[in-house]
Amino acid sequence: MQPRPADYSEEKRALSHVAYHFRALAKAGCLEVVESIPRRGAVEHVYAGTARATFDTEEWAELPQEERCKISTATLQALIARVENAMLTHTFDSRDDRWLAWTAAKLDERGWAEMTTTIAANFAELERIREESEARLTETEGESIPATFAMLGFESPSTTRP
Repeated sequence: MQPRPADYSEEKRALSHVAYHFRALAKAGCLEVVESIPRRGAVEHVYAGTARATFDTEEWAELPQEERCKISTATLQALIARVENAMLTHTFDSRDDRWLAWTAAKLDERGWAEMTTTIAANFAELERIREESEARLTETEGESIPATFAMLGFESPSTTRP
C-alpha cells in the first residue's frame, strides 16, 4: 500500500508537535541539547534530561498502581540501557573500585522499613556528593568522570528464594 500525501502531512504535523514540546522542555531547563547533527538541510538535535524526577513516599503512594508501574518500567529500562552501554564500551569494569552487589533476603516489616530508610539515606548522600562534584567541576572546569549510581529495594515474588 502506497502512502498518501495526507499521511506525510500528518507525520510532519506530529513531528512539529513533538519538536515544539522538546523546545519548551529545553526552554524550561528540563532538557539540554547535547549534540546537533546536520541532516539534509536541517539540524537534528539530541537532547538529554537535566531535571531529575523524584517522588517521596507520600507522593508515590498517591499515584495509581498503573502509573507507578509505567514509571518503574521506564526508569528500570533506562538504567539497564546505561549498564548495557557501559558493558559494551568496556567502561563498566574499567575501574578497580567500581561497585556491583545485590542480595535476596527475607525481611519482616521492621526489616523492610529499615531497608528503605537506609536506601533513602544512602541515596540522599550520593545526591549530595553529585551536587558538590558538579559545583566543583563548574568552578574549576576540571575533567569529569561520567558515572551512574543506582539502588533498588523491592518486594520479590514469593517464589524467589534468597
